[in-house]
Amino acid sequence: MILDYKKHRLDVAGAMRRGKVAIFPTDTIYGIGTIWNSPNNSKIFRIKKRKKDKPLLILSDFKWIDEFADLGGLKEELERYWPGPFTLIINTKICLPWWISDGRSAAFRVPRNRELLELIRAVGAPITATSVNFSGEAPLNDITKIKRIYAKHVDIIAEDDSFVPAKPSKVIDLREISTKRRIR
Repeated sequence: MILDYKKHRLDVAGAMRRGKVAIFPTDTIYGIGTIWNSPNNSKIFRIKKRKKDKPLLILSDFKWIDEFADLGGLKEELERYWPGPFTLIINTKICLPWWISDGRSAAFRVPRNRELLELIRAVGAPITATSVNFSGEAPLNDITKIKRIYAKHVDIIAEDDSFVPAKPSKVIDLREISTKRRIR
């Protein structure tokens, strides 16, 4: 199903809340994801031909980060990056599914984009996300190509004619604050 993102964001959120896989504009590029705890996240790995040892990131509002992540002394560090186009790898304090965690840590991002935050809040929980592409290829942001390649594989494609892609988020490893390093 192809929907206008601006007009049907609540429909997209409702579908994601039920575990449906959607393609949607993020604050940087088109992403593919669903609600964080849906078993359908494994479908994303199949669609992208992605290895299971490369977890998806979690798009969230600030309020949920504290439930999942062991923030320790990271609060000031997080405020330097968020909200914004930074994906931070942080140690977790609870056991999370394999599709978002390596068992010890997970990648989180709090976007600056108001519409994306509204989507997350309408879902009522964090959502997973990764770029729309086959693993190892450049992100795909041409909505015509996205529809042609992925329409049969996902439940919803939320298109936005006004979407202007940016560079993918920068990935920073904060698991050991003394040795923080930029990964991408």
